[in-house]
Amino acid sequence: MRSQPAALDAEELYAAAVRALAQRGHTEAELRRKLGRRAAAADALEAALARLRDHGYLDDARVAESYTRFQKEVRHHGRLRVLRELRARGVAAAAAEAAVRRQFPAAGAAGEDALVRAFLRSKRLARPQDERAAARLYRKLLTAGFSPAACGRCLRAWKLQPEMVEMLESMQEPE
Repeated sequence: MRSQPAALDAEELYAAAVRALAQRGHTEAELRRKLGRRAAAADALEAALARLRDHGYLDDARVAESYTRFQKEVRHHGRLRVLRELRARGVAAAAAEAAVRRQFPAAGAAGEDALVRAFLRSKRLARPQDERAAARLYRKLLTAGFSPAACGRCLRAWKLQPEMVEMLESMQEPE
């Protein structure tokens, strides 16, 4: 049976937050959740977070920008998934939108299609051989954050049956 950790004051919360931020970038909401359980008092948590903001260690816009760049360049995810994950991490809607807009400029269909191809290469996904495999691939692309139109263009480029592609495009996008 584990004992309950001692409640931390503002100085100890600040030190714990700096250690957490040294491991990876956290949003204010994530740190508030993480440290809130260990705080001796709510005002101690607020004091620690204010000190982090004053020192420039806590900046949701910077975290959103970095996370968006990583998801696009390394994981090859689409803008919809990145936006969804930033909101889940507690980034304000305006900051998340701005970061996504900077990393995914409105290059049109060609830009998104290039990202889809990069995603397919990184996952080593090949042309689907039957309808079930095509539906699975379509859902995988939607979950990766690509628009239904880009997913359909990808399947059409592989010269799959047009009726099947139209049926898949009429499916709802995952939440």
